[in-house]
Amino acid sequence: FTFPPSCFIPAPKVTSAVIHCPVLKEPPVTVRSEAMLWRTVRAGFALRRKTLVNSLATSFGNYLCKGEIIDSIAACHLPTDIRGERLSLSDYAVLADTLEKMLLEKGVQTAK
Repeated sequence: FTFPPSCFIPAPKVTSAVIHCPVLKEPPVTVRSEAMLWRTVRAGFALRRKTLVNSLATSFGNYLCKGEIIDSIAACHLPTDIRGERLSLSDYAVLADTLEKMLLEKGVQTAK
C-alpha cells in the first residue's frame, strides 16, 4: 500500500510505499556454487545496455575467450545477442553452472 506525501513532515516529493517480502523456505533455484551464481549475475549487469557476451567478458575474460562465452550462452539455449536484464533467475542458474564447468575444465579454481 502507499502513503501520500502529506503523511510526513516535511512532506517529500514522492509517494511512499510499504512492500512485503516473504522469506522463502527453499531457494528458488539450485546451483553448484552460490558464489558463482552471484558472480555471473553481477557480471551480467556490469555493463549497462551491452550484450551478455560483453558483460560476461568483463568478469571471465581472463579465463574464457569470447568464443567460449558465446558457446556457454548457446549451451543454455539462450540467444547469443541477449542482454543480461532479459535472463530469468533460472537462466542465470543454468549459465552459472555452465560457466563453472568450463572454468573447472580449464583448471581454474572457482569459489564454492
